[in-house]
Amino acid sequence: MSSQLEDLQQQLDKARNDYSKIQKALSAATDVIEQLKDKEEKLTTDYLNLKTRHDQDMDNNGRQVAALSREKNDLQKDLLELKGQFDSLQKLNRQLRAKEKTSFVIYICICLAGFVLGMRYIFDGMRLSEFSINA
Repeated sequence: MSSQLEDLQQQLDKARNDYSKIQKALSAATDVIEQLKDKEEKLTTDYLNLKTRHDQDMDNNGRQVAALSREKNDLQKDLLELKGQFDSLQKLNRQLRAKEKTSFVIYICICLAGFVLGMRYIFDGMRLSEFSINA
């Protein structure tokens, strides 16, 4: 009996020792689980905050894209209008240049005609003086 008692005592000590180890492991695991729960809660909060911010940013981006698209369309209309005005001004400029050239040519012709008439007057006057000197 004494050997049985000793065996049982050893088994009891071993069981107590194992129980103590298991109790420590359970305590450590419980601490880790609590830390993980806290970390999960923090990460969930961070995720929700980031998701909210992302949704707001996407809404703002959508509004900005729409505004930029409207501005682009307005600028394209303005550009087309300015191109039309530019083309009209170019056409008018070409017409004015053509008129200036025509006016310049007419001016030259008038000057030449005046020169020719003047020369003719001078030559006619010279001929008359020839006649009057000879006569």
